[in-house]
Amino acid sequence: MDNVRPANYLARDLVIDQFDFYDSSQEVSLGTLREAIQDTRVLLRSVSDTQFPYFTLGAMILAQLEGDWTAAEQAASQLISDEQEARGFQPYSIPTDFLFGLTVYDQLNHDWRRMIAGLRNPNHHGETAMIIEALRQTSSQRNLL
Repeated sequence: MDNVRPANYLARDLVIDQFDFYDSSQEVSLGTLREAIQDTRVLLRSVSDTQFPYFTLGAMILAQLEGDWTAAEQAASQLISDEQEARGFQPYSIPTDFLFGLTVYDQLNHDWRRMIAGLRNPNHHGETAMIIEALRQTSSQRNLL
C-alpha cells in the first residue's frame, strides 16, 4: 500500500524550513524553490486536486521572505482565484473558511498559522489585505491562532 502525503502537507514541507531559517543576509535565493512551488501548483491544478491553492499560499510566503512584494501581491491575487476555482465559486466571493475548508487534513495547521501570522502588506495591496484578513479570520474561527 502506498502512502500518499496530502498536498497541503507537501506545500508546508516545501516552505517551512525556509520560513523558519531564512536569513536574507546570507544572499541565498529562493528562486528554485519558488519555481518548484509554482510548477507543483500547476500540476495539481491540472488534475483537479482541491488543495493546489496551498502552493499559491506557499509562493506568497516565499516571495514575502525575499521581499519580492510584486510577486507576493501577484500570488495573493492568484490565491483568491485559485481558492474560488477549487471550490467552484464565482469571482469575488471569499468564504469564511477560506483555504482551510479545502481539506480535512489539518494536523499541520499549526505551521500554516505561524506562517500566516508573519504575512505583511507594506504596499497596502487590496487583495493581499483580503487574503491576510480571510486567513486570520478562518484561523481564529477554527481556534487555529
